[in-house]
Amino acid sequence: MNPLIDNLLKMEGGFTDRAEDRGGPTNFGITMPVLAKHRGVAAVTADDIKNLTRDEARGIYLKILTRHRLGEIKDYRLQEHVMDCVVLHGP
Repeated sequence: MNPLIDNLLKMEGGFTDRAEDRGGPTNFGITMPVLAKHRGVAAVTADDIKNLTRDEARGIYLKILTRHRLGEIKDYRLQEHVMDCVVLHGP
């Protein structure tokens, strides 16, 4: 378990699909393009997002954390803030 990822999953919550959200359908903060890239496919559906498991979302965030070396940030609050920015705005 990674406290940073666990807190992020709690903050992002579950499935949403609000018209005012430019990201479209999301689950645990994961959008359709992010899930498609993670799965190595051209596209996924809103149902794929809706059915995304917490464990798969955790794996996606762990890849992001590792790929962008966010674990090297020693200040936890700064690390959490940067990870949140990556989720909201992209790496």
